[in-house]
Amino acid sequence: MQIIAAAMIAGLTLFLLIDIWLVNFVHVKMQNPRPLPILSLIAVVVFSSNLLFSLLLPNIIARQAVQNIVAGKWQGRARNTLRPPSTIAEYLHTIQQSKMIVAFALLEGAGFLAGIAYLLEGRVFTLCIVIVVILVMLSIFPTAQKCRDWMTKRAEQIERLRK
Repeated sequence: MQIIAAAMIAGLTLFLLIDIWLVNFVHVKMQNPRPLPILSLIAVVVFSSNLLFSLLLPNIIARQAVQNIVAGKWQGRARNTLRPPSTIAEYLHTIQQSKMIVAFALLEGAGFLAGIAYLLEGRVFTLCIVIVVILVMLSIFPTAQKCRDWMTKRAEQIERLRK
């Protein structure tokens, strides 16, 4: 999970650095900027919605996984793996990885759109969006302790619901 998260953060960071270099040193941007920066405004809307979705969707995914475990319907649910999980812990780990990828992909998409808007329209606030996206991704980076804590909380939640 950490390799995937680091790669997504590194890709967006590299794109940000290339954007800054192109706009500020090579002077690549639209020759006749429009008074209303449509793409930059779209980037703000997409960032706002994707930030909200990146906070909500992983919790919905986790809640559904816990309900599947409590109902005994978890086996065979993780179809995107080479080998289906054989234990509840493996299933929870698969769910944890899926929810991390969903959250990071939503944020990364908004970050790349803002980077493209900065490249084309040169508005500084879109550059700030990319920086905020990177900071949010770093704040939810899946450390070993965060993963253990999440797994422990889900296990406790499953035990409570089974009783």
